Formats: sequence, structure tokens, C-alpha cells
Amino acid sequence: MAEELWYSSIYKSLLISSAISFVIYASSPSESTSLNALIAAYVILIMGVSMLMVYIFNQAQNAVSSVAPFLIMLTSTGFICRLLITYKDAILNHQVSDGFYNFSKIAVALILIQSYFIYSETNSTEFKRTASFSKITSGVVTMLGILTGICAYILYTVLFYYRADGFVSQLS
Repeated sequence: MAEELWYSSIYKSLLISSAISFVIYASSPSESTSLNALIAAYVILIMGVSMLMVYIFNQAQNAVSSVAPFLIMLTSTGFICRLLITYKDAILNHQVSDGFYNFSKIAVALILIQSYFIYSETNSTEFKRTASFSKITSGVVTMLGILTGICAYILYTVLFYYRADGFVSQLS
């Protein structure tokens, strides 16, 4: 019992830490610090969700269907993190399209909503008893994970095909 409490406090604190890192990303005036905070937030979130998946896989009766929403979330989050690391120099030098910044913010918002649903469900009595999420929460996390995956693919398309050589639009 004490081990489960210890383990659950770790993945909950990782979920909270990733949310704090997303806030640092949004509020940082330095572009380098902002991008590094975003990468750190994704990595911390990946660690927290992975720990939660391991916990659910070890405790739940129907573990495979219980961790499916998290696999979608981890795949899209990991892909976005890989894109940010791969194209870090181009992003910092403003050699990407404006669409990248828009879809990056949409992806962050979707991931924060998913994290909220996950965190709130881990505090429920049903989760503590059965180690599985309700069907509604699983469905919402799956749907938002699919939308995040679509966002991740759009980010990939923008970064791979629509890179500029430093041209900045003066229409703003």
C-alpha cells in the first residue's frame, strides 16, 4: 500500500511538473528558454504518462484496453518532442512558417486538456479501486490524443516542407 502511494505521488507530481513547464514555455520572454521549457515539458509528461501506464498495466484487470489512450498520447507527444529537438535551430532562427507556431500552441492546449483529464481521473475513487479510467475519460483522452496526433503530423509537414530562409512577414 505504501509503495502504491509512493508510486502514484511520483506520476502525479510529474504531470504537475509538466504543466508548470508548459506555463514557463508560455510566459518566457526568451525564445531559447521557451523552446527548452517546451521540450522539457514534453519529456516530463512522457515520463509521467509512462509511469502511469506501467501502474495501470500492473494493477488493472483489462490492462491492454486501459492503456490504449495513453499509447496514442505518448506517440503524438514523443513525435512532437522529436520534431522540436530535430528542428530546434530552424525554430530559433525563425526559419519556419507561422503555421508552426499556431499548431504548436494548439498541440500544447490539447495536451494540457488531456493532462487535466488524466490527473483528475487518478484522484477518483474508481481509479483507486480498479486502476482503470472511466469509459468517458478514456474516450475523451483518446479523441484528444488523435487530434494531437493530427496536429503533430501538421507540425511535421510545416517543419519539413515549409521552411524559409529567414524571411519574416511584415504584415503584422
